[in-house]
Amino acid sequence: MLIVLHPDPSAISFETFNLFIATLNQQLSALGLIAFGGHPDDPFEVNGVRTRHDPFINFTVQPIQKLLDARQRLIHNSDYYSAWNAEALSTVGIEMIAS
Repeated sequence: MLIVLHPDPSAISFETFNLFIATLNQQLSALGLIAFGGHPDDPFEVNGVRTRHDPFINFTVQPIQKLLDARQRLIHNSDYYSAWNAEALSTVGIEMIAS
């Protein structure tokens, strides 16, 4: 589920938004859920592409297990992460992908 927190990109700073997401995840983890956000000021990139540079402040809530299962399928059955550097992989919780 995608929730738009605010349409004005200056309504909440990227740093404050990250604290909000971290606090939200403390509550959601007991339910088997995880939230991750999108913010116009998010510097995350993969080979120069800012994949989280959304035009508005938002977050998505997903079941943790479904997300982990999907990630494993991408790792083992596709080249999805092949262009990602170590820093980008670490940001999403992947320390190493065996070739």
